Amino acid sequence: MHLRKISTRITAAFLVAIMVLTSLPFSAAYAANTPEAQFAIETIATTPGETIELIASLENASLVKSMAISDIVYDTDKMALTSVQWLCDAEIKNWNSSQGRGVLTFGENTDANGPVLKMTFKIQDIFKMEVHALVVDICYYIVFGVLEGYLRDEDGNKICLDGLTAMGEDKTMFF
Repeated sequence: MHLRKISTRITAAFLVAIMVLTSLPFSAAYAANTPEAQFAIETIATTPGETIELIASLENASLVKSMAISDIVYDTDKMALTSVQWLCDAEIKNWNSSQGRGVLTFGENTDANGPVLKMTFKIQDIFKMEVHALVVDICYYIVFGVLEGYLRDEDGNKICLDGLTAMGEDKTMFF
C-alpha cells in the first residue's frame, strides 16, 4: 500500500511537470529571437487644407504570396481619403474604394518588405467639437484657410491680404 501511494505521487508529479513544461511560452522565447512582421505607417505633421501622402511599409515579414488590407480607420471629420495606390510590383493589384479594402497578389512567394501602400488624404478645413453635458450642449467649429483680397484703411489705402492664414470660429451653447 505504501508503494502504491508513492507511485501515485510520482505519477502526479510527472503529470504536473508535463503540464508546466507544455504551458511554458516557447513560442514567445522563439519570437524574441525572430522579429515579428509589422505594418508601419509614417507620421506626418500637417495643417488644415493640405493634401498629404502617407506611406505604409511592411517590415520583418517572411516571403508572402498575397496580402489584403481592410478597415483603414481614421477620423472622417478631420480628413478624407482621396486615393490609395499599391506600391509593390504584383500581378494583381485591386483597391475597392467604396468598401475600403484591397488585395495584392504575387505570382510566387516574394519579399514584400518596404513601401507597400500610398494613401492620399485631404486634411479638412473645419474642426468641429460637440459636447453634450447634462443641461448644456456646446457646438464649437473652427475653420482654417488662406485669405485672398484686400481691405481699405480710413484713408482709402489698399491693404493686400493675399496668402495670409486665417481662422474663423463659431461657438454656440444651448441650455
